[in-house]
Amino acid sequence: MFLMNILDSRLIRKIYGLAWPVIIEYFMTSLYTLIDTFFVAKLGVADVAGLGGGGYIAWMFWVPGFMLTTGVMVLIAQSLGAGKRELARRVYGESVILALAISLPVVFLGVLVAEDVVRIVVAGPEVTVKGTQYLVARLLGLPAMYIFFTVGAALRGAKDTKTPMTVSILGNIFNIILDPILIFGLLGLPKLGVFGAGLASSLSFYFMLMFYIVLGVKGRLVIMPRIKALTVETLRKILYLGLPISIERILMSGLMLIYVSMIARFGSVSLAAHQIGLRIESLVFMPGIAFRIATATLVGHEIGGKNIDKAKEIINTATKLSLMFMSITGFSLVALSWYIPVLFIDNVEVHRLSTIYLILAGSSEPGLGVAFAMIGAFHGAGNTLVPVIVSAISNATVRLGLGWTLGKYYGLGAIGLWTGMFLDVYVRGIVLYVLYRKRFERFIKVLV
Repeated sequence: MFLMNILDSRLIRKIYGLAWPVIIEYFMTSLYTLIDTFFVAKLGVADVAGLGGGGYIAWMFWVPGFMLTTGVMVLIAQSLGAGKRELARRVYGESVILALAISLPVVFLGVLVAEDVVRIVVAGPEVTVKGTQYLVARLLGLPAMYIFFTVGAALRGAKDTKTPMTVSILGNIFNIILDPILIFGLLGLPKLGVFGAGLASSLSFYFMLMFYIVLGVKGRLVIMPRIKALTVETLRKILYLGLPISIERILMSGLMLIYVSMIARFGSVSLAAHQIGLRIESLVFMPGIAFRIATATLVGHEIGGKNIDKAKEIINTATKLSLMFMSITGFSLVALSWYIPVLFIDNVEVHRLSTIYLILAGSSEPGLGVAFAMIGAFHGAGNTLVPVIVSAISNATVRLGLGWTLGKYYGLGAIGLWTGMFLDVYVRGIVLYVLYRKRFERFIKVLV
């Protein structure tokens, strides 16, 4: 009742209705590597290590595909908000062509350099072979993956988050069935080992793409692409929105690598505690991602229709909802911080440090909730550059700079770096919120 008193209940239902399927969809996506690891663990340590190294590198090859998603979602949301449905369909169709066009050279280049890149990341010839096998298998699925990402983004831009969720669930079921068959050579098929794990994941993306096609043929999709030749105007708009995000992902990967290497300098116990805490935390901030996407979609529709005041109303409500949900999940993480690590490790010192990590991470979730909502607001307004700049500066100066100072020179060790992480999240959230309150109209970019 308290929530209903402070927020517009109709708007709450609209935002929450878009957000909850995204939580499930992203959870399903995060399960792929986990499921592969579960089955590959039965093969041996080298296979697991190879999957880990190959999987990390595979993620880097996904970045060009991610570049399309925000641009497609925002352009379609603004087009539909402006009442330009045919433009939305044309953008959708051209984006599918662009996804395919980008994926093919990425696959070719990836297969060409796979072994050399894996050798840099992993140690030992056997692990290199296993990692290369997994990476190549995942690269074979890139065309379907890029198009799958694009279709999902288009549907979310059209306010449909339930269909991508449903398709992702079916894809995971397909992967779970296919994994043991290809890995262990069941049903008379050859035993493919770690290559089979990667191939099962890749085939599941082709399966999901085919399912989308079937839904489209049956008229079950809220929007269908109009396939035409790719135009310079559409390409320019997608790159305008997508390039900053791709650069951010690459930059953040580099900064994260530096961050992890800093933690590693304080010993293997600190690194193990960090990895355990990070895996646990990754399941907690999914509501924030969901509210970011819901906010971007709804704000995009209102900005397209030039309803600035309505867009602000959505942003204010979404920020409060995101803050509330992330506070609940964060404080739950703090309350369970001592108990959860026991499921993963029995080392006393690793357990102690993991608990401290989870307390700091859980306490930072409210700030992360605000940051996610603000990022969604700027994305929906057609501006992806501002969140990238704020995140990059805060990450480099607060998380890395201040964190290393606390850890190295004030004797806090890894806890100092985790404190830097805690402060970084709040700095990002506060700065983005201030920019929204003071200068939001100046940052708006109507793209349709």
